[in-house]
Amino acid sequence: MADPISIRIRRRLLRWWFRLTPTLTWPLDYPDLRLHIASEAELYTRCYSCAKEPETIEWIEAMSKDSVLYDIGANVGAYSLVAASRGIRVYSFEPAFPNYPRLCANIVLNRLEDRIVPVPVALGDRTGTTLFHMNNVVIGGSMHTLNIREDFAGRPYQPVSSLTALAMRLDDLVDLFQLPKPDYLKLDVDGTEWEVLQGAVHCLESVKSLLVERDTRHSKHHETATWIEHQGFRLESVHPIALTGPFREAANCIWVRTPI
Repeated sequence: MADPISIRIRRRLLRWWFRLTPTLTWPLDYPDLRLHIASEAELYTRCYSCAKEPETIEWIEAMSKDSVLYDIGANVGAYSLVAASRGIRVYSFEPAFPNYPRLCANIVLNRLEDRIVPVPVALGDRTGTTLFHMNNVVIGGSMHTLNIREDFAGRPYQPVSSLTALAMRLDDLVDLFQLPKPDYLKLDVDGTEWEVLQGAVHCLESVKSLLVERDTRHSKHHETATWIEHQGFRLESVHPIALTGPFREAANCIWVRTPI
């Protein structure tokens, strides 16, 4: 493990590097894809998204061409890019103001404008205005929440900023803009999964499989799992995010439609 002095030196060098090269791009760990980078989060986390979540890549690679994927909580778009590069039509939902412009830039960088629709709308259980709480303002950062000041594990936290945002139920948004219903749904919203799903009841009717990142410490973990089962899905597999650290209780849960 690096000592604190080495970490500080590395971060100073990175900040200097990013200032000198504001248009720097770096390979995503998937063939022929690249990301813009200007932060440690982008360089050390987003560029290695495939190694971080191999189960997500396997899940995407099993989708047939021209399937429709809703990537809710897309961040800077790593998984959206992977899916689109395989011929999948993607709707990428990302409301955080540092990440949405980067998501768009990465789509353009990889020439996938015809496969990905970026959507800068927060999703929840009601349509209207509410507060979007920012855990940080770093490009590629995460842990932001809609309306609720709780982190991914359900613990209270103090946001660095709380902005009034337009929020919509996914069902309302799909009806309003006449979007195609999803075949697959990926949900990574750092603790507000329950609220998003409550606003997506009709959309789930067309979904063959969904991937939900959940933390077992969250008070609604079991309630959410039971609710998904009642919508006609069975839990196929659970993939821990990390064995140690703050995400040791977090996992990607893959659900598949139960045959009638």
